[in-house]
Amino acid sequence: MTQKALIYTGNLLTTTYAKTAHGLIRGSKRFEAVAIIDAESAGQDAGTLLDGVERNIPIYASLEDAKNNNINADVFVVGVATQGGQITAELKTILINALESGLDVVCGLHSLITEDEEIVAAAQANGRQLFDVRKPKKASELHFWSGDIKKVNTPIVAVLGTDCAVGKRTTAKMITEDLAAKNKKACMVYTGQTGWLQGWKHGFIFDS
Repeated sequence: MTQKALIYTGNLLTTTYAKTAHGLIRGSKRFEAVAIIDAESAGQDAGTLLDGVERNIPIYASLEDAKNNNINADVFVVGVATQGGQITAELKTILINALESGLDVVCGLHSLITEDEEIVAAAQANGRQLFDVRKPKKASELHFWSGDIKKVNTPIVAVLGTDCAVGKRTTAKMITEDLAAKNKKACMVYTGQTGWLQGWKHGFIFDS
């Protein structure tokens, strides 16, 4: 079931640091973006700002502003990369505020919110859930490469790039959706956190 999400971008929505948010704005099977939290871009439509396509996703300066405008959400998603993937003091305050507002929190930073004592305490006190997208699975849940991919009898297109945030996932998403529109079976295999956040069925978090 798709959850309604508030997406936080820390005044970086118009930069590549917010590429996770960009992916969710363009569409997700897992989370429906109902609003963006970004003071620098407040008052605009996120879709129009991102690529000129209006998507009725308002941008608010703060979580409080979103609440005052009766935005209904289930989860608060960190949609921006911080320096070194760290949870800053400012971000921690914002996440605790989200938990106290009745929202679960999903985070894809390298620092894990489930290992931060203050954030964990706030989640427990408010009966909310925390989810770290990059948290490694237990060894018992992992397996060695089987080579089964060689049994897939279908064309495989590798989408590569020379750097981060150049549009690899977005390109793969557009190709997959265009093929589906033409009644062609296609599936994107993701290799990063945003692919999981978008709800694609197959893939893994390779850049953890």
